[in-house]
Amino acid sequence: MVGVPIFNTVDLKRLVRIDHISYLYRSALSEIGVGTLLAIVAFCSLWGSNTQGVAAFWTGALVCIYALRIALCALYKRSLTRDKNEALWLTAILSSIAITGIAWGVFDVMISAYGTGYSPTLILLCTGCLAMATLAIYSGASDAVFAYAMPALAPTIAYHIFQVKADNLAVAVVLVIYTATLLIASRRLTETLFAYWRAREEGRFLLHAVDDGKEQVSTLNIALKTHAEQRERTESELQRTTAVLESSELKARALAGTLVRISTKCSVTGLLNTRHFTEILATEWPRLMRDKKPLSLIMFDLDDGEQNRDFYRSAQGAKCLRRIAGITRNFSRRAGDIAARHDGTRFSILLPGADTVSASRIAESLRREVEAQRVIHAALNPGAIVTIHTGVATVIPSRSRNPNDLLEYVDTALYEARFQGGNRVVRYRALQKLMLERWDNRADGQPSEEGVVKKLALRGYEGRTNRYEPDSKISDHCPDIDSVHAVLRGRLRITLDGQSMVLRPGDCVFFPPGATCSAEVASNEAVYLLEAVKAQ
Repeated sequence: MVGVPIFNTVDLKRLVRIDHISYLYRSALSEIGVGTLLAIVAFCSLWGSNTQGVAAFWTGALVCIYALRIALCALYKRSLTRDKNEALWLTAILSSIAITGIAWGVFDVMISAYGTGYSPTLILLCTGCLAMATLAIYSGASDAVFAYAMPALAPTIAYHIFQVKADNLAVAVVLVIYTATLLIASRRLTETLFAYWRAREEGRFLLHAVDDGKEQVSTLNIALKTHAEQRERTESELQRTTAVLESSELKARALAGTLVRISTKCSVTGLLNTRHFTEILATEWPRLMRDKKPLSLIMFDLDDGEQNRDFYRSAQGAKCLRRIAGITRNFSRRAGDIAARHDGTRFSILLPGADTVSASRIAESLRREVEAQRVIHAALNPGAIVTIHTGVATVIPSRSRNPNDLLEYVDTALYEARFQGGNRVVRYRALQKLMLERWDNRADGQPSEEGVVKKLALRGYEGRTNRYEPDSKISDHCPDIDSVHAVLRGRLRITLDGQSMVLRPGDCVFFPPGATCSAEVASNEAVYLLEAVKAQ
């Protein structure tokens, strides 16, 4: 089962910082290209003036700075440990941008002081344009914009303020407003940029969660085509909504819920879960109804499961449950046998084709094996071991019943086993639904057809006598109203849900509506059977 990913705030901030540094290095080459173009424009404009020597020296120094910055970018690209030293790389790129800004700022001051004509204005314009280009190229990254703008524009602002002239003060005011605007804009853009990076990293976490969900579904043998379509649809939705974290988390929760619904096994024990167990029971029911074979169910619970419920939800409790599941699995090795874990500490084994005797024997062996393993855990009293109480029920599936009846029978037997103190097996006795009345020779004399018919007539039953030869089997009996079978001669064996009893002459068995049973001759002589129903 795939849960909702948990974002570690520290790791998330670090990933965002790494994305930021990588973006600065990728954008640096564009900023260097723009700076080189503006430097060429400045150098050409000053050629032939009184400051061409200063321009030549400055251009050479700027070329060296840009060359070192290009080398720094190449070194970062080839570094294998750049994500481990992000603070060092961030300092390096910001320092290189600041050095570039200092070069432009110093050059602007020198031209403003010694230049003539339009040259100071042109150089100031180039410096301002590069500041604006820095804002655009780095997508408003405030640290990069600040690293360039302050060293580049602050010296010029200071120079014009100290000139104490109206024109210079006006230029200084404009530059201050321009610088402040750049910094405010970069701050706003930085918040947007970092929000995008944060959403992208969180989207990656969610995509990893979807991939984990795919692996879990494949291990559970779920239809790969269905999951592939679902995974593709989920990934597409996550990619479209990476900027909205809350919406992405809701979709991941929906995926996790789907994995739980389509899983077939208990994640703790590896046994079938209740949902899949119910599906198999519903499938086996009509098959065994056609074959007229019994279906047995063993269900057991830990004797201490109720009082130690919280313990069995812990890691140590899960370890204990896995041991019990391993024992249970060893007793469901026949083809068609199904072992499952239900809520809490309840387990079951479905035994298609097994009668009551076989199922009871398996249940008792299972109970002894659990006791012999001497499973001990911290929540038990000193010296105590894990034991189980077990219920067993057997039915022959028919149209008048459904799988819920079997579950109800075994639950009744399980409750009785717990009520009797636990660590025992209790079998649900289907014959208890029938009322058997033996013939009393002392009170009623020797059994005769006339005496039996008269006895039943007084109770409102009427019917007819049928003769059945030895070794013959009577068709299944499933009355819609109260009925009775009375043996007049011979011996008759009645079987209900894998349990049987033998009727002697004079014995009567009363059937409630819907009770399905089979009968066969149990002696070497023919059986005369009075089959009667309640008179309407």
